[in-house]
Parts: sequence; C-alpha cells; structure tokens
Amino acid sequence: MEIHYKSRPWNFKKLLYKAMVMLVCGAVFAFTVVAVFYMLRRPLRKAMGIDDDNRIVFQVAGTEAGEESGETATVREASTVENAEASSDYYEAGVKANRFLVGVNEVSTEGYGGKRSYSDYGYGIIIGKTKKTVVVLSTPNAVRGMNATQVTFFNGQTVRGNVSATDTETGISIIRVELKRLDKDTLRGLEVAKLGKSYALKRGNYAAAIGNPLGDVRSIVVGQFTSVGGKTRLTDREYSLLETNILGKRHTAGFLVDKSSTVIGVITHREDEDGENYTIKALGISDLSVLTDALCNGKERPFIGLQISTISTETARAYEIPKGVYVEYVYLRSPAVEAGIQKGDILVSIGKREIRSAKYFAETLDQLKPGTTVKVQFMRYTKGKYKRMSADVVIAKR
Repeated sequence: MEIHYKSRPWNFKKLLYKAMVMLVCGAVFAFTVVAVFYMLRRPLRKAMGIDDDNRIVFQVAGTEAGEESGETATVREASTVENAEASSDYYEAGVKANRFLVGVNEVSTEGYGGKRSYSDYGYGIIIGKTKKTVVVLSTPNAVRGMNATQVTFFNGQTVRGNVSATDTETGISIIRVELKRLDKDTLRGLEVAKLGKSYALKRGNYAAAIGNPLGDVRSIVVGQFTSVGGKTRLTDREYSLLETNILGKRHTAGFLVDKSSTVIGVITHREDEDGENYTIKALGISDLSVLTDALCNGKERPFIGLQISTISTETARAYEIPKGVYVEYVYLRSPAVEAGIQKGDILVSIGKREIRSAKYFAETLDQLKPGTTVKVQFMRYTKGKYKRMSADVVIAKR
C-alpha cells in the first residue's frame, strides 16, 4: 500500500513575525553596545591622555609619603647610581621614566635651503596625545625662542617637533610631534607621564633626577629633598622651589620623579649659582599645572602685573601687620600700576574672595577673564597705621 504525505503549507505570517522580532532584538542589542561604547569612550581616552577635541588631558597621580615623608627624616648624602645592579627603587623609577622622557635639541631654519643651528641638549616629557600629535613639556630654556626642535625618543628615533607655545618667564615650552613621523616601535613603546602632587612632598623624601644631571645623556642620580618650602616669585604668582642634595652640573636639564616614576619637579637653572657644580633645584610640578594647561590648550592667561609673597600668620603677628599677600613689586604698564596699587600694599581680597596667600591670589586670578573689571581691596601703611583701600583693576591678557 502506497502512503502519500501531504506537505504542510508555510505560515508566512508567523515566519515574518519571527523575522521582525529577531531584527528588532538585533537592533536593540546593537544600539545598546554603541551607547555603552560611546559613554565609555571619552573616559577611556582621557585615561590614556587622548582627547577627541585635541585638548590635552593630564594624567595626575598621587605622591607617595610612607616612612620617608616626615619633616624630621634624616637627609643622607646623595648617591650616584651607575647601573641597574646597584640601583634603588628610585633608580628603577628613573629607568622606567625613559619611556616618557625625550631629548630636545633646537633647530632653526633660515631662508631657502635651510641653514640650521643646534643648541645644547635639553629634555622634555610626554604629557599627552591627540589624534595627530604627541605633546611634550620641555625643560626651561630648552628651545630659547626657536620655532622647531629635534625630539629624540626612548629608542633613539629622532624626528622634527614644532614649538607651539612658550612661557618667557619660566622658559618652559610645549612641543608637538606629528604621530605620522613616528615608527611603529616608538608608537608602541612610548608612555604619557603622570604628574604628581608636589605640594605633598616633605623634607627627607627621596627623588630621582632624570635627564642629564651628571652631564651625560639620560643619566640618573638619586638623592633627597633638603628643603621644600622655598619660593621663586614671578609675575602674579609664586612657584614652589624644591631643593635637593643631588650634585649636578651647572647646565643640568631634566625632571625629578618619585619611586612610581611620577613626575614631581622640573629642574630649573639658577643664574646666581657659582661654579660648575651645584645642588639640583626644581619647580614643583603642581604649581605649573595651570600654566601648562594654558600653553597646551591655547587658553588666555590673565595678567595684573605684580610680584607678590605670602604674609604668614607668624610674620603678621611678629611685625603687627595685616595678613594677606604682600606686594613686592609693581610692573610698569600693567593693570596694577594703572589702578594705583603700590609696592608695600597688602592685598586682602579680589572681588568677593578673601586672599590669604599667593596661591589663593593666583587661583582667583586664573578664574578671571581678560577685559573684566574686578575690585581689589588692600591695606596701605599711611600716617603710622594701615588703612583699607580699594581699586578697580581691569584684567589684561599676557
């Protein structure tokens, strides 16, 4: 007996329904993945020092304290470490820092065909990346007015870099190197430096000087801070001056790092030092953060035109003077001199904010836009006593 099977007809409506459900589920899943990626994209890129808008985002790390951070720590004589076998943790930190340390050599081109002149060797650290460039912060006076540099990376590759901004007072510059100039080995190995909290340092803390502290290319010397309370005063702000017992050369260039390879200071030159050798000093990296951000991202820098210092509570009590910010010098052709502020005045407020220190003064000034008018209150010694006065100051641009 022959059996015939009757084929079941296709239910096209049901198949279409299932297809639509699968399509909708796939679309929802894809949308969710894209949304999550978009939300995480910027934090991830910022963590790597990259920003889509070409704005440089700095990596900031904590500064270790530990058993070395006390004010009463014993300061030992600095030791020169010549190889990794004899190294301390700080020497190893200096070695690791080579990934973000670069050599900087000036190049000046004149006329067609390019006459070139080269300067003494300087250094820089990689502080960020954009889609197209690596961004380098140089040591003071590494480029000295030049418009181009030769930048040498950790593996010896040397390429041209362009100087995008320079601060004439501190001498630090921002250099940009196009990523397309770098080979795969350099791109794979370079790192972005983490910037530490130099204000947390204590006398007796250790540091490694990297750059050329011995006069040799990429040498490393380990030592301790002998003072962290010094100040160097420039226009409208104070910078912390970190002093070490590390003996360097007169024209030493480089940076100070802690045992996590975090940058905590920029080695600076002192023209008043006598002799070929001197103990290394550095500007605290925390105090340079606002300046570095402005140079990197093209921000306007407000200007009043004062050289100032903080009057501590102890000084105010000892000399029976008001607490605030002492005006040591007023620059000619500045908003301050036009407003009538004089040497010897003690600033007590800007706008509605009380000014307790030079740091408060700088922070308040940085929040003001050039062209705005702000009321500055100050104490002036006249007729045997201090009298509160005020002046309207028009903020200028550097």
